[in-house]
Amino acid sequence: MLIRQFFKRFSINNIQNSTHVFLCLVLCFISSQHLSSQIIVPTETVELAESSILNLKDHYLVVRLQTKKNALDKLDELASKSNKPNGAYSKKAQMIREDRDWENTNMIKSIKEHYTFSKVIFIPEDKYEDFLNGQSNKIAMNEKLELVDLEEMPSSYILLARVVGHHYDWISMTEDGIALNDPFPSYFRLNNGWEQFIKGVFKPKAKNSPAKYDSLAKKISEKMQKYYTNVTY
Repeated sequence: MLIRQFFKRFSINNIQNSTHVFLCLVLCFISSQHLSSQIIVPTETVELAESSILNLKDHYLVVRLQTKKNALDKLDELASKSNKPNGAYSKKAQMIREDRDWENTNMIKSIKEHYTFSKVIFIPEDKYEDFLNGQSNKIAMNEKLELVDLEEMPSSYILLARVVGHHYDWISMTEDGIALNDPFPSYFRLNNGWEQFIKGVFKPKAKNSPAKYDSLAKKISEKMQKYYTNVTY
């Protein structure tokens, strides 16, 4: 009965007005898409992106790995002051170390196996300053998380670093610390937004699977190769 009354009250004019509103919305959407496609990228941004991808092909991708040094130093200090070697602070520090080592191990393994665009080295973030100063002894990290000597000091490189404040997002930067933007492949996520939401709410302590790191490494390599092809052909 209620449905019948609704349709009786819903006149042809209502239908026409609704159609007009719908068409306006469609046109607005199309216009916005057209305008976004017409956005002009600054020449400087394009030139930096093109020179960076060409340099990367012939040189190195430097992956800066997390160490959680500040957080661990603080927890170790609190554990020492508490006189409880196996207390809450020590357990928290151990959990952070395990999570850090899990991610770094998988990141190194996956990049080595699936990233093929350029040469690559892995530098722990607490050794990065020494790396910038030209030090090459015991500064790179291997798959066993051991510090090893650099076989070659890169003359040029692109940095892949963790986005500040994001646990699983990575950004491309120049060796001068300038964040690269489109059209350079500049932003990579281990989990998409929905996956990260589910993990954060329902499985905050669950580790990402090794397959996730494999997928990330393949994505980085494929996007770099695709952009390089666009630039050189």
